[in-house]
Amino acid sequence: MSSRVTFLKFVCSFILFLSFISGQIRITEIMYDLDGSDSPNEFVEILNLSTTDSIDLTGWMIRDRFSTDVLHDSGYGLIIPPESYGIIFEGDYNFNTGIYADSISAGVVLIKVDDLSIGNSLSTSDSLFLISSSGIVQDSMGWVDIAPDGFSIEKVRIELPNTLSNWLPSLDSLGTPGSINSVEPFTIDGELIADVLTVNPEVVSSNETVTIHGYVTNKGRSIISGDVEIRDGNDILESIYINALNEMDTTEFSVIVGPFPAGYKMLNVHFVISSDEDTTNNNFTVSFGVRYTLGLFTINEFLPYPESGETEFVELYYHGTESLSLAGWGIADQNDNPALFSDIRFENQNYIVIGADSALLSDIPDSSLFLTPISSFPILNNGGDAIRIYDPFNTLIDSLIYSNSWDYNRGQSMEKVNTDLASADSASWLPAVEINGSTPGTRNSVMPWPVDGSILFEEISIRPIIPTQSDSIELFIPMVNIGQNALSGNMYIELNDEELASVDISIPTPGDTNLVTLIIPPLVSGENELYLAVDVLNDGNTSNNANTVFIKIRYPFGTVRLNEFMARPNNDQAEFIELVSFNTFDLRGWSFSDNNQQQKRINNLTVENGHYIILAADSSMYPLQNSGAHFVVSDDGWSSLNNSDDAIFLYDLTGSIIDSLRYDSNWPLTDEISTEKLRPEFDSFSSGNWSLSTNTIGGTPGNGNSVALFDLDGALLQDSLWHQPHYPSKDENVTIYTSIVNMGVTGFSGSIALVINGDEFGTSVFPNIDAGDTLNYALEFGPLISGYHSAELNLNITGDENSSNNIASDSILVSYDFGIVTLNEFMNIPDSTQTEFIEIVTLNSVQMDNWSISDNTLSLKNFSFGNADKDQVFVLAADSIILEYLFDTAKWNIPKGGFPGLNNTSDGIYLYDMTEKIVDSLIYTADWNIIENRSLEKYRPEFISRDSSRWETAVNEVGQTPGLINSIYYEELSKAGKLVLEPNPFSPDGDGYDDVLYIKYKLPFEYGLITIQIFDVIGRTISAPFWNMYTAQENILTWDGRRTNGDLSRMGIYILKLTAKDQSGSKTWENVQTIVLAKKL
Repeated sequence: MSSRVTFLKFVCSFILFLSFISGQIRITEIMYDLDGSDSPNEFVEILNLSTTDSIDLTGWMIRDRFSTDVLHDSGYGLIIPPESYGIIFEGDYNFNTGIYADSISAGVVLIKVDDLSIGNSLSTSDSLFLISSSGIVQDSMGWVDIAPDGFSIEKVRIELPNTLSNWLPSLDSLGTPGSINSVEPFTIDGELIADVLTVNPEVVSSNETVTIHGYVTNKGRSIISGDVEIRDGNDILESIYINALNEMDTTEFSVIVGPFPAGYKMLNVHFVISSDEDTTNNNFTVSFGVRYTLGLFTINEFLPYPESGETEFVELYYHGTESLSLAGWGIADQNDNPALFSDIRFENQNYIVIGADSALLSDIPDSSLFLTPISSFPILNNGGDAIRIYDPFNTLIDSLIYSNSWDYNRGQSMEKVNTDLASADSASWLPAVEINGSTPGTRNSVMPWPVDGSILFEEISIRPIIPTQSDSIELFIPMVNIGQNALSGNMYIELNDEELASVDISIPTPGDTNLVTLIIPPLVSGENELYLAVDVLNDGNTSNNANTVFIKIRYPFGTVRLNEFMARPNNDQAEFIELVSFNTFDLRGWSFSDNNQQQKRINNLTVENGHYIILAADSSMYPLQNSGAHFVVSDDGWSSLNNSDDAIFLYDLTGSIIDSLRYDSNWPLTDEISTEKLRPEFDSFSSGNWSLSTNTIGGTPGNGNSVALFDLDGALLQDSLWHQPHYPSKDENVTIYTSIVNMGVTGFSGSIALVINGDEFGTSVFPNIDAGDTLNYALEFGPLISGYHSAELNLNITGDENSSNNIASDSILVSYDFGIVTLNEFMNIPDSTQTEFIEIVTLNSVQMDNWSISDNTLSLKNFSFGNADKDQVFVLAADSIILEYLFDTAKWNIPKGGFPGLNNTSDGIYLYDMTEKIVDSLIYTADWNIIENRSLEKYRPEFISRDSSRWETAVNEVGQTPGLINSIYYEELSKAGKLVLEPNPFSPDGDGYDDVLYIKYKLPFEYGLITIQIFDVIGRTISAPFWNMYTAQENILTWDGRRTNGDLSRMGIYILKLTAKDQSGSKTWENVQTIVLAKKL
């Protein structure tokens, strides 16, 4: 007998001793699911564990979860000898031809159940109970489906309980009925448990270690010892000794190994045991990644914006020496979803070119590698994007973020200046200077020479930015050392082969940029062509050392003047602009425009002092009558001059405005007649310097103007007239400012008079003003009363030949005092027959033009009522429904932009004068006794509007009094006095609780006559419980809630008005409050 059987005998005897006879029979194998139909081939194997006693199964039963079967003698008896097997079959199994006929050993007791199935037919999840003839369960087993179809489940260790872990699928198809189970443990069998073998971390740097952690178990019958070895190929990196591991025991191990070179790493973990009978479970592998060094590959060139027919690409430079696989490496843009490379071996190469289109291959030398990602190449945005290179472990090896500020053009790649520079630094990059626009797979065209100095001509700046002919000019010249060594030399600038300035330069550090300053003397107006160069010792690349520099000098303002224009021609005429030159020069680069400022070039021509230049919409007016003027039709077309308002701008070659005007309907404009300047040298922007042509043909293009001005002409500039403060109060002085211009050719002096509202306010003398000069003038006066005022300045000059420009006018708005107009009534919760409104009352005479009203949104809504006397009432309404409540003579208005919608419970009302100063305001809240369909009225207009005690609900029948005296108005109101109503609400229902309203008051005088009236919410009197009743200063009265006719009032809101007069009748005090009549809750 084998060693396994001998051990089994020992164990079985031991179990028999403990369990007595009732535990001798054990279920050891179950076939519950065959391939195809299960019937009649299900079986249950049992084993008699006793070494001495046989077991008689007569009267024994077997049961699954649902049905019980009696064991039946099928010709082999029901007695199981010691250490022998019995097999229980379905009732219709044929022992001679059944599928197990050739595999069952002799001597096995074959048994059938008393019907066609074991229990209710065994299922993939079921239970079995082996029951003796005395009804005692001898063994039981429950299982779930763990075996493939056609394989039984077998007990592993017969001596151990029927736990799920002690059963396994048979290793043999159809199982081992009547034989030792195929899963019976070996004598010596150590196992390395693969499922829990881990390496941590799964990705490390090349200077880090990993920890391998796992478990080994003794699956055999004998105690084992051995070694856990960590192997790298044939090399044993670490070994851990496992000593005396008992049967079924498990022990843990952990070992640190490393570091390792970059790349994918796989190590073998081997559990080495002498004489191990099953080595298939002793050896497994662990894998981990070792990151590559940052910068192993660097981005060296990229083309983000190719020409049509070209393809985007990214060039990498390899800084290593070892051959490596690119499998798992990837490239990504700002979306950060790497496009991976295939398993390409990279050997003895420095450049990798990555592109989307293999057509680029023709441009790549054989010494470089070209590849396309497995997935699509990340599309590089033209205007800016990111480029990121990842190793197989998602380590960012190199990256950059570029933008359109990197200065590349379409079809021009960006090249790194040196392969060792940081990719993320924009200073490391320059646009390719190669004629083809890029250098994929080869040395970058911008890589520095040993000595190479370069002037950055595109970045040269000057100060002043637009110099005049009197300015010395500073040139700020960026000079960069794009070589690999220090450089020195001399920079100079020439005009017509004459040196204007020079300076020695030295840039010791490669890559540095020096800003070289050259100062040159003033240049003449126009475009000056200069030659700028640098001589660098041993410069290997002189193509970037010299070039022509053009400096444009602004012409003085007025070098050329606008003198005449035709804005409204007839069909036989053409629009034109006449210029007059005051110097001799070339008009190259000059232009003109209308108000849209889309400049139209003036054709190149040379003009002299006094020449006329005619800019025309077309050639229909050429040749000009009696004129040798220059005639120009721009190649850029013509900007049509608007009939009523437009502008004309004249620009020199620097883009500076040399003359301009802006005309509108106030200018001298009419059909078929040009507008002429009074004198060519006059400022063009003032309408006073222009007049309609008096020439019979409607204009004088190319000839002297028909309205040429006089020698002596002083003018006030209307556009320069302003005053301060902009909105003065009635207590502030006002200063008015203007400018007096000598529009003629002769100096003059004179005086200026100030006229306010038609009355002369004062005169001031001013000194001599030379031709073309301007005198700024200020006059302080005032204060003025609140309201609107017209101001006029009159210029008095002896001998002035043109008085049309001697007057300038202004409007001065003086703000009103707070409270001069007050809020007096407002409706904020109207019904469908009403509208929101605000009533205002003047407490003094005002001029209400361009006043405004707003709510808390402060969105001003304008209105005007003109001149208003004291105590006039005005209504501002949301719509014309207000007319239903107004007298025909009432003054009302709907504000421009709409009435400011008033909130139901809380809001603000603000009244502004024409200066947008607040002259009255209030903020109402829910405790202001607001009632739907009824307005809130002020007791008297002069009361403070923000005081809620000065307001009460309207008590007239219609619930409002727009344009009328308020329903709660009285001639005089004492400010003392008190009225308390309680309980409020009250419920006069006769239950003895809150049945009456107590009216507690204290009058503002010692004795008096009081009247108490009750109104419903629409203003109707329902009761007057007290009328002219004589009373002391303090008293308590009651109201039982009954109407005048004795009926009990309905539930609802009512208004109680108490009116008291003292004995003399000289004083009156009133108080109005709301009360609520309710039912008991």
